[in-house]
Amino acid sequence: MLTKKNTNQLVNFYAICFVASYAWSYYNSLTFSTFNPVFFTNNLDFTTNLILLTNIQNLIISSKNCRILLDIVFFLLPLLLMYTHYFKIQLRSFFAISNMVYNIFYCSLISIFTCTSIQQYIPWMIIPLIFVCKNEEKFTAIFYSLRWVFLAIFLSAGLWKVATGGIFNTEQMGAILLNQHEQSFIDGTEHKILSNLIHYKKLAHFFYIAAFFAEVSFIIGFFTTRYDRYLAILFFLFIVLDYFLMEINYFSWITFVGFLYISNYTKKSITQY
Repeated sequence: MLTKKNTNQLVNFYAICFVASYAWSYYNSLTFSTFNPVFFTNNLDFTTNLILLTNIQNLIISSKNCRILLDIVFFLLPLLLMYTHYFKIQLRSFFAISNMVYNIFYCSLISIFTCTSIQQYIPWMIIPLIFVCKNEEKFTAIFYSLRWVFLAIFLSAGLWKVATGGIFNTEQMGAILLNQHEQSFIDGTEHKILSNLIHYKKLAHFFYIAAFFAEVSFIIGFFTTRYDRYLAILFFLFIVLDYFLMEINYFSWITFVGFLYISNYTKKSITQY
């Protein structure tokens, strides 16, 4: 059973990751208040299409105040959730659900107005669910459930490489890099390391195979928490290399490192907090 100290550690880590991720997005003009959208794309998912039926996409394009308001609410809700946790406010469950619902709304919209994928925002959509609970037993149950969800997502990425035959194609990684950095090659601003990786296909394929083994190794987490801290280090390295090689920002997923870090803490007694 997780202790009160463990839950506080998770809350603190969640808040730090969120603020750092938001600051990075703000710096790179990936928030509504830092750019002037003129068009949007449809991700063809059910949730996004429901949101588009409200016609808010046109309001976002036409109103700067609307964009600022969307960012303010998105930034403040996790901080209010943290406040309700530490001061044991009864409305914590309400803020947790509100935070989760609003994040789905906000992240679905930001993904169709920018070049970012909605997958990058998944942690902000599901992690607030853990704060709905008010006792350690239920908190622990949801904690480990979200841990399993994370393990399943990462493991499935490795299995997908097998299903699509990518691990058997020595040109797969080179083609992905070429497609991912297409614009930089057109502009002539490509990085020398990337050029070499695309040229030396077997070396690029080595990184692809390494990513595959890193992903499928997370199956260990379904059977024991003993190696979770090693999985946390492996996942952190994966995120960093993914950004360096692919320029894909999955920094928000570092929040799940907190789940892996404290997952092997237990406590027999159940207390109310």
